[in-house]
Formats: sequence, structure tokens, C-alpha cells
Amino acid sequence: MAQFGAARIDRNQFLGTSAWFYFVFNAVKVPLFLYLGYAEPDSALITGRSLTLDLRLLPTMALGAVAGKSLLAVLSESLFENLVIGLAAAASFKLAADGFAAVFS
Repeated sequence: MAQFGAARIDRNQFLGTSAWFYFVFNAVKVPLFLYLGYAEPDSALITGRSLTLDLRLLPTMALGAVAGKSLLAVLSESLFENLVIGLAAAASFKLAADGFAAVFS
């Protein structure tokens, strides 16, 4: 995220790159999750029930994509960059707080 401002890429390139990164990252996890399900059936991460839920949530994902594209059209470049940096900071503080809570509890 910090390179977003330093590299001076526009928001469409940033979103496209982020989308591809998370697509590949999550696609690589699927075979591992399937293997874990076969190795330990009691702790399977991908099940028929989870796939059914995924299919039921698919329209919500499409709605979010349309809403995000509409919102992107009305946000200024500077507001978008500030939102990205602010949300990244909030996520990092949350991760740090969860980590400290796990270590010190």
C-alpha cells in the first residue's frame, strides 16, 4: 500500500493489480485446503456446506463489484488514496492489537 503513493500509479492500476494478487493468492490456497480436508476430514475447510454458502453469496459479490465501480467514479484521486492509506492503517492496528491480545492473554 505504501508503494501505491510512491509509485504514482492510478487507482485503476492499483485496483487491478490488487485484484489479480488476491485472486492468485486465494487460488493457490484451494488445493492446499482440499488436501487438508482429505488428510483430516474432521477439520476440512472446504465442504459441501461451505460451497453452498459461497454460491448463495455470489450475487452479493457481484453487487459489491458494481457498487465499488460506481463509488470509484465519484471519488477523487486524493480521497481514494487517503481512504486506502487509512484503511490499511486501521487493518494494521487491528492485526497488531489481536497479536498483542493473543500473546499477552
